[in-house]
Amino acid sequence: MKNTNRELIIVGGSDQANVIYELCKTLNLSVRGFLDTKSPYDFSKFNLPVYNSINRIDRIQNYDYVAGIGHNFSRKCSLHELRCKLDTNHFPKLIHPSAIISPSSKIAGAVTIMANCYIDTNASIEFGSLVNVGAIISHDVKLSEFSSIAPGVKIAGNVYIGRNTQVGIGVNIIEACKIGKNAVIGAGSTVVTDVSRNSLVYGTPAKLIKRLYPKNIIGNENH
Repeated sequence: MKNTNRELIIVGGSDQANVIYELCKTLNLSVRGFLDTKSPYDFSKFNLPVYNSINRIDRIQNYDYVAGIGHNFSRKCSLHELRCKLDTNHFPKLIHPSAIISPSSKIAGAVTIMANCYIDTNASIEFGSLVNVGAIISHDVKLSEFSSIAPGVKIAGNVYIGRNTQVGIGVNIIEACKIGKNAVIGAGSTVVTDVSRNSLVYGTPAKLIKRLYPKNIIGNENH
């Protein structure tokens, strides 16, 4: 879903970028190329250029940008410089046509919602987040910036998920839980209580495995 007629540049150059390229083709969106700032050189894929620096793109304001990076902090870092230079209307959301989205939900820019997802009443998905295949996000859930929801996740109503948090494949979260920022919830877990920030939890019910100390976090997120 786009608000302009500008061509897209996919931010990222690896496997997730390929997924987003295919989604863009499904949505009949025109892709100009890719931006992979971790690459030491320019290259090409799908017969399109892959730029290794913003400076390699002629007039960055001529394009819109979508996230093609699965890792939360890498996605955040890669979008950060562009976000500082461009208005928010340069970051469209991408929503697969099979997804069901409540008209009262709020979906921010640079959000990707994949096939067969369900986003319920008054849910809020903030900038740069990823909701993967078949996820169910119930009413009044808030998913903060640069978080990711893996395939098959089920989140009950009134759950809060802090920024940069990763929710693994098949996780279930019961109603009204609060998940702190920078948390990781292991695949297949069932969350029945709040999860503190910077925590790795796993199991049914989910229990603390260890504290996390994320590196390379923009804006001192660990404090």
